[in-house]
Amino acid sequence: MRVRRRVVFIGLLLFAGTSLLAAAGLEHADALFANGYFPEAEAGYMKALHKNPGDLKVNTLLGMIDLFSNRLDESEKYLRRAAEAGPFQEVAKNLLGEIYYRRDQFPEAARWLRAAGNGERAEPLELFGGAAPYTIVGPPDETRLPFVVTDPLPIVRVRVNGGEAGSFLIDTGGAEVQLDADFAKRMNLSAAGESSTMLLDGSQTEMRHGRVASLQLGDFDVQNVPVGVRPLPVFAGRKLDGVLGTVLLYHFLATIDYPNGEVILRRRSAEILHAFEARAQAEKQIAMPFWLVSDHMIVARGRVNHAPPALLFVATGFMSGFTCPESMIEQASLSFDRQGSILPATARRRNLAPFVVSDLYLGDAREQNVAGIAGAFPAGLEHAYGFRIGGLIAHQFFRQYAVTFDFTGMRLYLSGPASKPINKTPIDVQTALLPQ
Repeated sequence: MRVRRRVVFIGLLLFAGTSLLAAAGLEHADALFANGYFPEAEAGYMKALHKNPGDLKVNTLLGMIDLFSNRLDESEKYLRRAAEAGPFQEVAKNLLGEIYYRRDQFPEAARWLRAAGNGERAEPLELFGGAAPYTIVGPPDETRLPFVVTDPLPIVRVRVNGGEAGSFLIDTGGAEVQLDADFAKRMNLSAAGESSTMLLDGSQTEMRHGRVASLQLGDFDVQNVPVGVRPLPVFAGRKLDGVLGTVLLYHFLATIDYPNGEVILRRRSAEILHAFEARAQAEKQIAMPFWLVSDHMIVARGRVNHAPPALLFVATGFMSGFTCPESMIEQASLSFDRQGSILPATARRRNLAPFVVSDLYLGDAREQNVAGIAGAFPAGLEHAYGFRIGGLIAHQFFRQYAVTFDFTGMRLYLSGPASKPINKTPIDVQTALLPQ
């Protein structure tokens, strides 16, 4: 898993001054947004917009909430207003670039990103010219990729440009497809441009950017796929050849089925989605809303022990079950040896200490005694997007479930032997915002 350096620190800009939103109703909407209660915050901002349609800050925030909810047309409407003039131009233009990126309209995405001064992000998209990215070719509506291994993380076999099959990690904590530098060299793939990327352990690496003509995923051939190229580690005794991240999964109705050891990729059609929803309802799968932040960050509401509800980053490529910022460690009363480390002194960049979460929730799913690691939560991520991310929920939590990501309805589904919803008191939004 990696964390991109190209985060737009919108929170610093949007909430730097309270004088613009002095009214109590708007202050409350800001508090709801900052705590990740997006539908409730949206209702407050809509009331404010009705009174003042020209409020650029409110337009920007409504555009952000719609983008997080993948309502791209509505988001574009608000963000174009904010991009015309005023202090939120840069934020709005970056977010407009994200809208067109999700639509696979790379030239227009690059234009907005350039206008926002984000040339590092624009350059790889400009390499595509007029070629349509992520073109899915193949007769079936569905394909399955069996896991080579499930633990410590799932690996599948993927063929690049018709060549040798490589070992690819599945990681919703990553964005575009990544290729190992040596594997890309064997495939005679060229890469151009370079960006700095921060990894989960705090180190930095340089990522080169390019594209592959063909990515064979089971019976699907995905053509014109953006890739990042960097050295990847030996993992579970295997040299990783690549990583499949959220951006690729976004183009499918995708299931990571841990119990059956496979990834299921389905076309994103209304008919296929309707059939899946009917089956999920019949099987009483746990369903919950999620939001997509930036290009790849899936966040959904959860709870850690007795702490207040918080948004958690769904990052399947992290081997443990959970990590979190210091604030959540205190709220959830997580205890561990602060002087110890799971890494030898010669290897560690930071102190990484194990702990156990007694009760970890995501939506209505509950797992007990989940292994966690203190010190692994990416620095600066907690408030990087203007709202709080209370932790990162990962492999060991999802290990007994089939996890499905519906990027059309923005619903996350969990199905498994223990996937019966638990009985608990519904979350009271007002109470959750009270100081703890």
